[in-house]
Amino acid sequence: IDNAIGKNLWKTARGSRVTSTSPIIAKIQGRYQAIVSSNGSVDGYDLSNSEILWTYKGISGNTILSPPFVDNRIFVGEQGKSRAFCIAFP
Repeated sequence: IDNAIGKNLWKTARGSRVTSTSPIIAKIQGRYQAIVSSNGSVDGYDLSNSEILWTYKGISGNTILSPPFVDNRIFVGEQGKSRAFCIAFP
């Protein structure tokens, strides 16, 4: 969203998934990305054009907390298996 005029800069089609998380912004491999955690996956979108850059699927219950990004790692809590895990980037 452009703060000056309140207009969407880009929007992307996504399947309907449950989430209460807010996207986070992180610089991964030299690109600023919106990281979105919603039931079933964590996805990275290029901020400049809304292109999906990567997705991590097969998880459940990751619908409450926004995942922290620290030292090129995204930490995700998963209710289905009562565990937390890390997605690491080079």
